[in-house]
Amino acid sequence: MDTLDRKKYELCFWLKDDGTGNAPVAIFDSVKDIIQKADGSIISEHQPEKRNLAYPVQKQRSGYWCEIVFALLPESLAKIKEDLRYETAILRKITLAVLEPKIKGKKERPARPAAATQKTEAANDSPEGKQQELDSKLKEILES
Repeated sequence: MDTLDRKKYELCFWLKDDGTGNAPVAIFDSVKDIIQKADGSIISEHQPEKRNLAYPVQKQRSGYWCEIVFALLPESLAKIKEDLRYETAILRKITLAVLEPKIKGKKERPARPAAATQKTEAANDSPEGKQQELDSKLKEILES
């Protein structure tokens, strides 16, 4: 298996609050095991953290927020989703593909033509030059 074919994914999910005040570490570990059994490698994880929900989900007003970032072959993602579907302690879950930022080179401005540069430099030298340039432009506009 080639590591270049692997893609980076992030699994975010809410776990049920059992009311004991203890984080459901066993369920979190079982989710990590599901990923590893599908030949995924865990890159980073955010341990369960108790938070209040914005609205009740399955009659729960609070839950444990968890995040796992992992690398996996895209074909194996369906197996993980299927295994997580039957985990009853998960209130909500979403799996996102993590996109790598593309580093772009700095765009260079196109160079100004030499004649235009000289004209503006000459006009900027004296107020009379500016006035003459404005008059010539006005004359061109009125004639057309």
